Amino acid sequence: MAGVYAALASAKAGADTVLLEQHAFVGGQGTAGGVHTFCGETRLVNDLWREMLFRLRRLGGIAPYQPNRDGRAFDAEALKFVLQEMLKEAGVRLLLHTHVVDVETIDQRAAAIVFYNKSGIGRLEANQVIDATGDADVVARGGWPFFKGGPVFKPGEKPELDKEAGHLQLPMSLYFTLVDTGAPVDPYLPEGCPQWESDEDLPMTSISGTGNLRVIKMKVVGHDATDGQSLSDAEQAGRRQMMGLVYHLQTKGYHGTVYDRFKLAWVAPHIGVREGRRIEPMYALSAEDVLSGRHFDDAVAVGSYHIDYHWPADVRRAGTGLTTQCPPYQIPLRAMRPVGSANVLVPGRCMGGDQMAMSSYRVMGTCAQTGFAAGTAAGLAATTGQSLDELDHAELRQRLRSGGVRLDLAPYTNYLRERRALRELIFEQAEGFEECHASTLALLPNGNVVAAWFGGTKEGADDVAIWAAIRSSEGWSKPFEVARHPGVPTWNPVLFLPDTRRLFAEGIEEGGQVFEDDAMPPLYLYYRVGPTIVSWTSFVMVSHDGGATWSSPEPMPSGLLGPIKNKPIRLADGTWLAPSSVETESEWYCRIERSVDNGATWTASEKISLPGHPKGLIQPTLWESSPGHVHALMRSRGVGRICRTDSSDGGKTWCTPYETDLPNNNSGIDVTTLVPSPGDPGHEGGTPALALVHNPVETGRTPLVISVSYDNGLTWPDQYTLEDSPGEYSYPAIVPTADGVAFTYTDKRRSIHFGRLSLEHLRGASRFNALGHHEGREWVDSLSERPRV
Repeated sequence: MAGVYAALASAKAGADTVLLEQHAFVGGQGTAGGVHTFCGETRLVNDLWREMLFRLRRLGGIAPYQPNRDGRAFDAEALKFVLQEMLKEAGVRLLLHTHVVDVETIDQRAAAIVFYNKSGIGRLEANQVIDATGDADVVARGGWPFFKGGPVFKPGEKPELDKEAGHLQLPMSLYFTLVDTGAPVDPYLPEGCPQWESDEDLPMTSISGTGNLRVIKMKVVGHDATDGQSLSDAEQAGRRQMMGLVYHLQTKGYHGTVYDRFKLAWVAPHIGVREGRRIEPMYALSAEDVLSGRHFDDAVAVGSYHIDYHWPADVRRAGTGLTTQCPPYQIPLRAMRPVGSANVLVPGRCMGGDQMAMSSYRVMGTCAQTGFAAGTAAGLAATTGQSLDELDHAELRQRLRSGGVRLDLAPYTNYLRERRALRELIFEQAEGFEECHASTLALLPNGNVVAAWFGGTKEGADDVAIWAAIRSSEGWSKPFEVARHPGVPTWNPVLFLPDTRRLFAEGIEEGGQVFEDDAMPPLYLYYRVGPTIVSWTSFVMVSHDGGATWSSPEPMPSGLLGPIKNKPIRLADGTWLAPSSVETESEWYCRIERSVDNGATWTASEKISLPGHPKGLIQPTLWESSPGHVHALMRSRGVGRICRTDSSDGGKTWCTPYETDLPNNNSGIDVTTLVPSPGDPGHEGGTPALALVHNPVETGRTPLVISVSYDNGLTWPDQYTLEDSPGEYSYPAIVPTADGVAFTYTDKRRSIHFGRLSLEHLRGASRFNALGHHEGREWVDSLSERPRV
């Protein structure tokens, strides 16, 4: 798959491109190895991938996208044809039944490829060479360094190095199918084929399929995919093992089902190989890079598949291995560049990284993206006369973006989203303040999270300042001071990223637009200053580097307060609405402030107050259900219920507020619309789901929950409890993510709690707990003591 997309990208760049393929068809493990499932992210790969999916759909050859499915099944015969035709249309010269024999090198360059096919020995001179063999065959023939295998870990409570096993490659798998004959079969075990007593003794076996067909994946261990004799032995041993497994399924069955009417129908033409050689690169991806969601200046691709380490020295399932979920991570071009080579790029599973990292980036979706990056880079070098060292990375990234590649990490979390839950404190005990409150957060395109709050001796004290922290691949930064007004307290910071929903709404669906990931969008911070609430004035600051540095504070126009606790929203027509409110000695009321020029100027709506309750409403939170139709929920005092108001003219005018059925304790709330995904409520043009974080009580500030509505806030049938122990858990903030929501709230005024949950968690439909671990799993699914997501 890496080779196909490398060739397509190279040809798209205008380079004369030849693709050498050892089989009678292209597609690699997806067509030759029987791996009939696209693993990894399948929406955000590139435009050519989207074209492939479109053509497969036309042929009825691709399963629908489902965010929590580990893979997306496809028809291998349809894929063979689709890829063949795409290569032809791109102008790629395709040589099937062709094997690399040797590589001629001159001054660290691969000058020519020597190959063999039915015409005999052939030779191709090349400006750039892409080694997408999966086993780094070109690198090995050219004499550049490579690695094989890795430390072997035993099944157990924690990964423990098996020093006796040495360095082994990940196990192979043989794919085959059984067909229902409609009548009992006569089981037969050929001589020399193994037998097993129980399911636990079997080779690691996966069975899928319905109706009259079953697809079997069977683990084969102990062989070297890059050694001719060992690979031959693997194919033969695998088939003997397969015949024993077929006999076992026909006579004893598996997991309670006996397949006594099924017979062997098809075997993959090539044993499935997870690992061959890996190059010694200019930069080797590590497991830590993968598990921490690392960013790189020369990033050209993104991986999001979990660590998928299978026990290489045990043929049994034995807990399957390690399947630790990782956040999306970037892949640098340097990982595809072999040390000592001037013109060779190596995408796919054989690029540079340790074995554990490779177990994540080896899957087809990621291979297609790294192949596309390698082809784009090689094509750019070949057509401009530059060397790989001379490439302008900004131009390369622009070409990748123009080809539909997204290097911003935020939208990739929708893939396997129910595994990505996270709960943590931003800090345990911070220096610089004793108490903290009123948090706010923003999610950045690169996947970072910025959180802010006010902190000092106590709320309203003269030393209270605005503080912030940033969550990146290294975790949370130390809290740092953002704004202080000496001798006067600050209050209620509000972060606002106008393009938040654009991060997910564009480029998500196949054929969507691409977000400009290199240019960090402006991030706004609004906050209040004054000795008391009734004397507040408001200020705004802007960051252009993701919250690391900020402009000097500028006062809001006279008489305006801006967003008073909750984030503004950007309407479909581009208008900004800031949820504001005013507290005086005699009245509390809400108002909505509008800007049609991206925050340069503002106008305020009329007062929004509850009849009979002059000090009844403050701190609204907003959402837009359809263009121009906007709604607000409001904190109440003396009412005991969250109140609501609606607008049908883009927030210019509002109806008289009315009570909802939701309890309110005169404390802050926040709401967000969720990003729809195929299969979710509201995806097919309906009303988007809402998530409301609040204290569902009339007194006290616990419990704290997230409630979900699918009918524009009329009812809230699903509820996820964040906190229910004694203490104060209050003033929450919530924003949408590709996988669900991210949120912060005050944790007993001693810290700020951060978390993210998928829609499945909010609906109570997730199999994974709030730390991303499978419910009921008996073994630790991590690579270290540090909690992972």
